[in-house]
Amino acid sequence: MDREWEFPQFRCYAHRKNWFRIVSASAFEEIQVIGSRYAITHVAAKTFPDHQFIHDLLQNVENRWVVVDQARYEAFLDAVRNTKTPMGDQS
Repeated sequence: MDREWEFPQFRCYAHRKNWFRIVSASAFEEIQVIGSRYAITHVAAKTFPDHQFIHDLLQNVENRWVVVDQARYEAFLDAVRNTKTPMGDQS
């Protein structure tokens, strides 16, 4: 059953290389770490698969993600920015 969510919500994969800040039912930010580099991607869902992915993140379908709080997400973001090299044009 779907529920009303307060945003933002925060998730990461168990391997801690992909972190998500879900800003609404139709948008999220992902931090992806690959070796010594990182990328931050902002996604505004326009297709059904994008919307479904956000729904799955929120519902934690098949326990794929770990729920984290904002402080932990921001600490990870700060650590990544201070120790990794951005891929491409990062804003």
